[in-house]
Amino acid sequence: MLIKTQRSKSVFFILLICVTSMVATLNCSQTGTDSKNSITKSSESLVSLESRVKESIAYINSENWIELHEYQNPKLREQRFPFGLEIAQPCSQETFIYNMVSVTEKIKSKNNLPEQMKLDFQLDTISIDSVTNTGKAVINTYIDNEKTLIFRFEQRWVYRENQWWHHEENMQKTCEELGKDLN
Repeated sequence: MLIKTQRSKSVFFILLICVTSMVATLNCSQTGTDSKNSITKSSESLVSLESRVKESIAYINSENWIELHEYQNPKLREQRFPFGLEIAQPCSQETFIYNMVSVTEKIKSKNNLPEQMKLDFQLDTISIDSVTNTGKAVINTYIDNEKTLIFRFEQRWVYRENQWWHHEENMQKTCEELGKDLN
């Protein structure tokens, strides 16, 4: 009887070890899949961010400020009380256009360039902080077709509503300050 009990216990422990090792194996393979999916999603996000940044840079280069305004975080563009008036927007289209013209003119002025000189903006690098779900794009500014780097700046992008949006941390303050001259 004692031998039978020990055999039963041995079989039980062997089965327990087998089941535990199978569960561990499945968990490891699942973790590997999750990690692979995470890397895939991350690279897809990087590709989508790069695409959005390049689209916005094309509008900067063509000085199409109205289309560029559409890349700003919708929270900065949404109309607010009272009654959806432009003046109540944190960054109205008019303020944004004024801001962009001012910035490009400052770049030209600091580099002693004539007003009619065309600036060429190009994406240098992009990165994503997966913890904060924000992206960073480093953009270089060159003098028209000479490839002489005259200015470098960073843009902050946020991922909201399944899309990347340009959103500087101080954008609302900047829009409000530059917009004073409009009102």
